[in-house]
Amino acid sequence: MKTRPTLVVLGPVGTRWLFALIVVSALGAWASEATMGLLDPNDRIGYPCLVAAFSVLTVLVWRRPRRLRHWQRWGVTLLALYFSLGMLAFTLRPDPGPSLYTLASFAPWTLGGCLLLFTTWRAAQALLISLGLLALMLAPPTLLRFALQPPHWLVDAWPLLANLALCQTMFCFALWGLSRQLARLIQLAPAAGALATADDLVNARLAELERSRAAAEAASRAKSDFLANIGHEIRTPMNTVLGQTRLLLGGRLPAAQRGQLQEVARAGEVLVKLIDGLLDYADLDAGRMQLAAEPLRLELLLGSAFDAVRPAAQAKQLELLCEIGSTELLGSAGARRGDAARLTQLITELLTNAVKFTPVGQVRLTASLDADGAWRLRVRDSGVGLSAEQLARLFTPFAQAEAGATRRFGGTGLGLAICRALAERMGGTLTARSTPGRGSEFELLLPLPACLELPLPPIAQLRNVLLVQAAHSAGHDALLGLVKALAPTARVEQVAQGGQALARLAGTPANQPLDLLLVDWVLPDMEGGELLARLGATGPPPVRRVALLSAFDTPLLRERALRQGAHALCAKPLLPHTLRRLLDIERPLPAAVAPTDAPDLSAPSTNPATLISELDSLLSDADSHALTLWEQHGSAFMEILPAQRAKALAGAMQRFDFDEAQAALRGETQDKP
Repeated sequence: MKTRPTLVVLGPVGTRWLFALIVVSALGAWASEATMGLLDPNDRIGYPCLVAAFSVLTVLVWRRPRRLRHWQRWGVTLLALYFSLGMLAFTLRPDPGPSLYTLASFAPWTLGGCLLLFTTWRAAQALLISLGLLALMLAPPTLLRFALQPPHWLVDAWPLLANLALCQTMFCFALWGLSRQLARLIQLAPAAGALATADDLVNARLAELERSRAAAEAASRAKSDFLANIGHEIRTPMNTVLGQTRLLLGGRLPAAQRGQLQEVARAGEVLVKLIDGLLDYADLDAGRMQLAAEPLRLELLLGSAFDAVRPAAQAKQLELLCEIGSTELLGSAGARRGDAARLTQLITELLTNAVKFTPVGQVRLTASLDADGAWRLRVRDSGVGLSAEQLARLFTPFAQAEAGATRRFGGTGLGLAICRALAERMGGTLTARSTPGRGSEFELLLPLPACLELPLPPIAQLRNVLLVQAAHSAGHDALLGLVKALAPTARVEQVAQGGQALARLAGTPANQPLDLLLVDWVLPDMEGGELLARLGATGPPPVRRVALLSAFDTPLLRERALRQGAHALCAKPLLPHTLRRLLDIERPLPAAVAPTDAPDLSAPSTNPATLISELDSLLSDADSHALTLWEQHGSAFMEILPAQRAKALAGAMQRFDFDEAQAALRGETQDKP
């Protein structure tokens, strides 16, 4: 039968040597007593028998120290009791011998018995045996006398036996506590050593990781610094090239040279965009990018973003759609505080990405407010879509969804990574959903603080507006809702065909003309230009302002529209800031200016804050139109700004150094003598 003794923590070797020590102690006691002449004839026979029996058990334990049978365990127990009560033999003698010897023999015998008990039994079992012995020895002698009629010498020796049993129990309890502590120490010692070794390994590994992290951070800082330095060194001469190219394109040139310069300008703008992407990523990666907190309106941001992507969409014959789902996003109600340049960059990148990966179909932007008042912008395309694996690495820097996409579509793979980093820096989120073959949708959530510092000038109260567009055309409901939102007092009518529009206008009195006529270029029965030609054939049309809407804005189409009587050709989607200008019929529109061009720089502005904001935004984007704005309003800037800042700004603009010009405009640098 298998046993797990209390002192099993000594191990096989320790248990063997414990039994050997007890055998040697018994032989030593026997020899000492024999030498002192204290052995009687019984002891001379009993001791050898005792030692022989114990030696047999020792041999058994030596072979199998952790497995003892019942008879072996009870044999050891009897020996333990004999050792514990061995003092009785000396006490009952007429001449017990020297008292010192008696006391010296008492402890080893009793301790030996305890060791035997604890070696062969569990701690609880050994204590139970000792307590049973104690109860037996403490029983009233009279009870035993009446029950057993013991001899008088046993009754006289009973107190001594009781003391021995008490000592036996005390030794058992002491040894039990000692064995528990010894077991704990022996068991914990290897664990403590292992923990110490593990701690050393962990500390060494942590130190190594810390050194690796420091080296990686140093390498990252060096990389970011290099990208920033080389980017600035390249962008400054590129701005010069683009500026000179714009100036040359503004003059009279042969058609061949104009085409060549336009190619140079386009290539330069692509290169500047790539450099700006690297610089933005380096600044975001190093935590150096600072975001402004300036008043802004969503409709202006959307206008700039759509103006930037419209040429690429028209080249692929994609339809751009914009839907604003809440009037609280329009005008002053939609004013917020944030970094207008970075927000424009973010929205433009999402639209550009959608146009890039959409071979045919449309790209739709939907703006709304969530429950907390945050902007929620969704950009949905009808492109190729993405698989789950491609979607997982979509926002990884320097990576595109498809392995060969970088070569086929161009770019560095930083656009979406920068967008997500910018959104998170603004406290928002950028997520993506996609289905292969069914397009992708990006959702931008921006919790920008409200701003009450950007009021809009009032526009004239319109009486009636006629909208001519196909009933089931894309963006039909969005355009109708936008017109009603910006002209709440006007009566908005709509017809689906050109013939219906002619019939409606034929019955309009000349003294009660329509305030605004919006005509889609593509109608079911005729073109919008043909509608205007028929309308003007019988005399001046009874309309105060006419605007044509077209998905494709070309100089030839613009010239044709203006020649046929339109006041402006507006590219679709018709955005709020463009419609607001059309609705303000008290202010004339320049005939050659369409809202789809770059920012309207020809219209003079007497508001210094507006001029500074427009120039700062253009300089932030390294937009060469900043040169045009400077040429038109340079004298106004010289009057607005302090003399030293104005001088520094003029010098920087002459050198085409947009970074220094922006610093001078913001008052961050002083002009060098």
